[in-house]
Amino acid sequence: MAARILGCGVTTEYSIPRRDEFEVSLLGLGYGESILVHVGEGEWLVVDCYLSSNGLPAALNYLYRINVDPATAVKLVVATHWHDDHIRGMNKLIVACSSAYFCCASALKNDEFLGVASALRNKDCSDLGRGVREIYEVFSTLRRDRRQPIWAISNRRISKRERYEIWSLSPFD
Repeated sequence: MAARILGCGVTTEYSIPRRDEFEVSLLGLGYGESILVHVGEGEWLVVDCYLSSNGLPAALNYLYRINVDPATAVKLVVATHWHDDHIRGMNKLIVACSSAYFCCASALKNDEFLGVASALRNKDCSDLGRGVREIYEVFSTLRRDRRQPIWAISNRRISKRERYEIWSLSPFD
């Protein structure tokens, strides 16, 4: 399998990778990047969400630019943690990637955290609260679409396909 690594600001290359090509694209401007991975055979993974100046997640901008439908091509979306610089726009990403699994830390399924997220969802609060609201919207979308999140704990296989496996290395359970 061939490999290609693209970084935001490093290249303006926008071409669909070959079916046998592994591509890693770093999207963002140095704060809260997103990683978009082509794992071969037209399948993609997205780690975190960087919101572009046009209001769309950078991963979606990239996929649309190379004529890839995120609704069918993206197989997994991962939120490493709920800070705003990593999840801003995540709900837009989840909606567009309608057949993808969503994975996040198992700590976010804690009833106390979900209660705080619910309480903050309609409040005008600090930037920190925006991240909590975004996670609440993601969980609401998943619930509405009857999609179960995958809970990441240490040393858990998240996904297994013919060509690759995705493992969670942290957090500790």
